[in-house]
Amino acid sequence: MIIRGDDTLRGLDVLTAGPRVADPVELLDSKRMRELVSLWAKQYDHVLIDCAPTLGMADSIVIAAMVDSVVVVTRSGVTRYQTLRRHPRFAVLHERAIAGVVVNAVDTNSESHLRILRVLRKEYSAYYLSEGTGEAGSR
Repeated sequence: MIIRGDDTLRGLDVLTAGPRVADPVELLDSKRMRELVSLWAKQYDHVLIDCAPTLGMADSIVIAAMVDSVVVVTRSGVTRYQTLRRHPRFAVLHERAIAGVVVNAVDTNSESHLRILRVLRKEYSAYYLSEGTGEAGSR
């Protein structure tokens, strides 16, 4: 079902997932899905596709192969350190840029948010900055 934006959200269209299917990866990893993503990219300025909670899930990997960039969403105190470290390597291996990182539910009174910030600074700043220049890379 396509939901069209009203006057306050002019230009926003939402396509909902619809009913569950037995094998969602089969639908996502189809020629028709690639055609739809390509069509949407021509029709819209931005196309956002919400996927499974981690990039380790098969459907997320299939979708990542069809898009220009990935936004990594984490939850403070829940997302494992090893998972967070793995995302930049996943994007580079699959030639997808990481457009950004969202950290939800940050408790600024705890030590865990400092660890996440250190990981993000260490792992992702190298990804975004050109070597030796200190300037944003072309990814």
